[in-house]
Amino acid sequence: MLLPQPRRKSRKVDPPPRLETPEQARDSEALDQALSTRAKRQQEEVAAERARFELIRDKIVFGFELTLAAVLMVALVIALAMDPGLTPLALLGGSGVGGLVALFRRRSERR
Repeated sequence: MLLPQPRRKSRKVDPPPRLETPEQARDSEALDQALSTRAKRQQEEVAAERARFELIRDKIVFGFELTLAAVLMVALVIALAMDPGLTPLALLGGSGVGGLVALFRRRSERR
């Protein structure tokens, strides 16, 4: 990027041919409108595909979070079933990972 770049040659673009008859003008307008409609439809299709992808992604993330929460709750229930004396600590720690770590630390310290 810091090195000198060769100058790019611009290409000369010929102007579109002159529309000499009203039929050519109508045909040109119809072609422009068809191209605009096609471009708009493609943009809508891309937007729909993106929305579909985001919906599927959100469903997968929600499923993963729900599974993780269920596993943590089951682990909490198992830990409380093994040592019911930890109930006050479990209520303070919640069902989060921090609460489970506190439960297992306290349990290992009691042994």
